[in-house]
Amino acid sequence: MKCEKQRWLIERVILWSVIVFFVSVAPVFSEKSSGLPGVKKVSLGKIPKDSKLFGVATNFPVCDKLAYATMIQGKMAVTLNGKRGEVYDGIAKGTPLFGKSRMAYIAVHNKKQFAVIDGKKGAEYDGVSDIVFSSDGKRHTYRVQVGNEQAVVIDHAIGEKFFQVKSIPLFSPDSMNVVYIAFTENQWFIVKNNKKIGPFEGVKDIVYSPDSKFLACAVLKGSAWHLWKDGVLGKGYENITSLRFSPNSSRLAYAAQQNKMLMIVDNDKEMPEYPTVSEPVFSPDSKRLAYPVMKGRKWAMVIDGNEGPIFDYLGVHTFSPDSKRFAYVAVKKKRYSVILDGKAGEDYEFIGSMAFSPDSKHFSYKARQDNKSSIVYDGKKGRGYDEVFDPVFCPDSSDMAYQAAKGDKMFMVRGGGEEKSFDVVGKAVFSPDSRNVAYIAQKKDKWIWIVNGREVDLGIIRVFDIAPLIFDETNKLHGIGVVDISEPDCVRFEMTF
Repeated sequence: MKCEKQRWLIERVILWSVIVFFVSVAPVFSEKSSGLPGVKKVSLGKIPKDSKLFGVATNFPVCDKLAYATMIQGKMAVTLNGKRGEVYDGIAKGTPLFGKSRMAYIAVHNKKQFAVIDGKKGAEYDGVSDIVFSSDGKRHTYRVQVGNEQAVVIDHAIGEKFFQVKSIPLFSPDSMNVVYIAFTENQWFIVKNNKKIGPFEGVKDIVYSPDSKFLACAVLKGSAWHLWKDGVLGKGYENITSLRFSPNSSRLAYAAQQNKMLMIVDNDKEMPEYPTVSEPVFSPDSKRLAYPVMKGRKWAMVIDGNEGPIFDYLGVHTFSPDSKRFAYVAVKKKRYSVILDGKAGEDYEFIGSMAFSPDSKHFSYKARQDNKSSIVYDGKKGRGYDEVFDPVFCPDSSDMAYQAAKGDKMFMVRGGGEEKSFDVVGKAVFSPDSRNVAYIAQKKDKWIWIVNGREVDLGIIRVFDIAPLIFDETNKLHGIGVVDISEPDCVRFEMTF
């Protein structure tokens, strides 16, 4: 139960949670201590005492803005950096949200809904949902309900009304275009920049290539589904799904059904058929392709067109950053193992997440056996704990750190050695040159920063998981914390050491 509590504290907002007390005898460095010369504080606004915050958000990774909603005498308002906005009947779940430095939310008032973008109220509608910012943060879009019809608003301008807008509006990676799927009068359309393409008898799985040059989806013509790519129709199939562009945008793969059998189609080249195939995955260099397939009641991994050994089930799979290596989880007779570069490792009761180091030379994964969890690093199982969390590699791949729990305490494991125990510890972050490492930890009634093993007490009493510690450069990092329990103030700390 205590491990579950720790996991909850880490994976959710760590604000307004139960504070656990314990005694420490290690030295603590305050913000004025020697060796830690520069701590810059910028207030992000006072927080109403004893108020419950909803939808806490920040403009990650800069984290110099903080927004949240609060209840005010049965109504709600959004506060940005301590400045409260207009009071409305309600604020929609999932908002506020940020796009770079811009902030938006959906409000409800007098039975009408509207988007508030950068503090400015938009037009009122019967419903508003799915605010999306472009990747550069300069543009926005969202879906609206107008009576019995739906439409998409792009940069404050409403488009044509349809019976239903069937997909969340999608920006191209370069932020230049917006596309969505719409349905009206038994006709389906691809709608790009509020201009219809079609009609079709069905449209689904719309996707942009990473370089924004290609737009693709599956469209239904008659009884057949076709790949639609920039206006060109491909071969017809019984079904098409799971469209995926390669990272360099040169390849497009998808799953297609023919004669009740499934296959992967890679740039119009049909691969062998199976009863079931799963989503295709490209390597980072776009040269390799892998996907799970079902044979009878068993599963195999197909890598570069070559079918691997048969297993009862297959789990997560990934290419290394240099694209030369491949790993996946396989299950046989209820025992889990990792198949790395075609070779099976030791089997366990369960295997969770896994990761390659940035240089692709090292590989780690989480394993569980006999009620103990361990990190397996380059084939060697580490010490067993009540729980372990995902490991983090430093940028130059020379070091790795992960959180572990033993009893009611947590600690960081780094270089195979255990650091000091706390009630809760957050995920480790490394500096860009890999020389420094930092994380947050709960100690008594405060949250402290641990920088290269040293405790730094900045007077933080509450933290947010939306704003972890972030290195700006080798010896400069920043984070957000709440100070002063009598008059809570959210502060952005920037430390130079």
